[in-house]
Amino acid sequence: MNPRRRFTNGLVASTLLALPLFAGAQGWPTKPITLVIPFPPGNTADLVARALQEPLRQALGQAVVVDNRPGAGGNLALQAVARAANDGHTLLVTTGSPLVINPALYKTPGFDAERDFAPVAVVGSIPMVLIARKDLPVTSFAELVGYLRANASTVSFASVGQGTFTHLGMELLSRSLGLRLTHVPYKGASAAHADLIGGRVDIMFDSVASSHVVLKAGRVKPLAVSAPVRTPFLPDVPTIMEAGGADLQGFEVTVWTGVFAPAGTPQNVVQRVNEEVNRQLRSEAFKARMAAQLIRADDPMSPADFAARVKADRARWTSVARSNNVELQ
Repeated sequence: MNPRRRFTNGLVASTLLALPLFAGAQGWPTKPITLVIPFPPGNTADLVARALQEPLRQALGQAVVVDNRPGAGGNLALQAVARAANDGHTLLVTTGSPLVINPALYKTPGFDAERDFAPVAVVGSIPMVLIARKDLPVTSFAELVGYLRANASTVSFASVGQGTFTHLGMELLSRSLGLRLTHVPYKGASAAHADLIGGRVDIMFDSVASSHVVLKAGRVKPLAVSAPVRTPFLPDVPTIMEAGGADLQGFEVTVWTGVFAPAGTPQNVVQRVNEEVNRQLRSEAFKARMAAQLIRADDPMSPADFAARVKADRARWTSVARSNNVELQ
């Protein structure tokens, strides 16, 4: 066959093969969009998804359904999204843990966190706050560090479960200070708070949202937040970087929530969802709704920048989990 004709025929064939995908992407959405949440109603990811639900419906002209699929630390929902059609009609709204911590905790989570998902947009973040029992003999983060160095063998910290941000965040802090503390995992924040208030454990890394009620009631004392800057939700509490000295410069633990699509979702669909989410992040009404839930609306990010953030977080938390021999399966 003539080389020029072979080239022309190949070009036509490849163009025809690409047309269905391109046409489908151009006509998106053609049916309701499902936001899959790996946690029960009331979780941060659920609150974020429901805040996006109506704005996305108005912008995209299709119903938006929230589908809560809790179980296995978020793995069940991620498995479902990884296997869903990559046509932009199924999206994942999740906090970071299933994607940046679970790969280190589970030998077979049922998905590939790096290959099976396309990061679309970050939405909101909640900083962690270091809280202590009321009668712990410290009044500042600097005093706490001194107390920990003198009493590391007897100090215990609570978490809401093995391998959670409340666990690994404290392990990261301990490692940064060159200390080993005793970990006491609980099944949820309520049980952890009860023992912290009762003096059965000493300190805890908790989300600002989770600890808000016990902090407001004065049942525990806040010593520092793990955000890069002070949070408006606890404006009088310094950051760890601010109060921790040279050993803790750059220390940050925040729990972000973001939107992901199945890998292979058309790029123009990913970009459109990103634009609509970012439009909300610039909206004062949306920021206020997030703040009412003690969630900070993040600064808008491109899909590429969000992907870089996810990748860096996965490397960081994998290192912390493995260095502390944390594994669930």
